[in-house]
Amino acid sequence: MLADAYGLVLEPSRDMYIDFDRISKTYTETMACMGMTAPGPRVEYRSFSFSGLGGAWAVYVPVASVILINTDEDDSLRKRDSSTDIEALQHEFIHHILHMNGAGEQSRGHASSLFRKCGLGVKVSN
Repeated sequence: MLADAYGLVLEPSRDMYIDFDRISKTYTETMACMGMTAPGPRVEYRSFSFSGLGGAWAVYVPVASVILINTDEDDSLRKRDSSTDIEALQHEFIHHILHMNGAGEQSRGHASSLFRKCGLGVKVSN
């Protein structure tokens, strides 16, 4: 397990395309873009194939303050790589930061303009 100054925690996995330093940097860049801070979440890389989570690239679980990155996500337009991991993390970090700042309602349905500004998620048109 790895942790940074904001309390961001990573459960290392052989299925990671980016290292912990890049994950931590992505978190601080997302906070700066949003103009908000929050203690970091836990990040885990997992297969969603048997989880019932479907074909999502990643998901934020607010009750546990955890972000799960789907290790077996590929779609017909884009294969999972370092770019998709970063894009998925930015998006889920926004959910987490909004939740931790008492703006969870802006997270639901992606109502906050911060998603467009700081992390739409995986761009399948690249």
